[in-house]
Amino acid sequence: MELRRIFLAFFILTAALSLTACSLSVSDIEQTVFESMQESFDQDPDFQEFDLNVQSVKALKINGNSYKGVVDLTYDGNKEQQITVDILVDGDYVMWEAKDGAFIFLMEPMLEKLNEELESLDWGDF
Repeated sequence: MELRRIFLAFFILTAALSLTACSLSVSDIEQTVFESMQESFDQDPDFQEFDLNVQSVKALKINGNSYKGVVDLTYDGNKEQQITVDILVDGDYVMWEAKDGAFIFLMEPMLEKLNEELESLDWGDF
């Protein structure tokens, strides 16, 4: 798995879901982002190994159809992390986008795994 590919995937990752309501409430927007983000984590093989789980999403209207979101996540079983996302609402569609570097915290478990692999090598052959 290429680290750059992982981060680029989230930088450009957006999800749109259609809702039947004509005007979305803040709680509708939060729920849509919650479900879309969790679905992305569950389905993208690059992120499945991190066991990412969305715990909550809070959205704050900035202006017009633009919102800022704060997302509480858990990963690797019990580690907690908070990230921010930009949210755009257009009628019945909601799109979220993680900011550049939002998932840099995933480097820690990747480096831990790499370190474990290096420590398990038989260095006597080198």
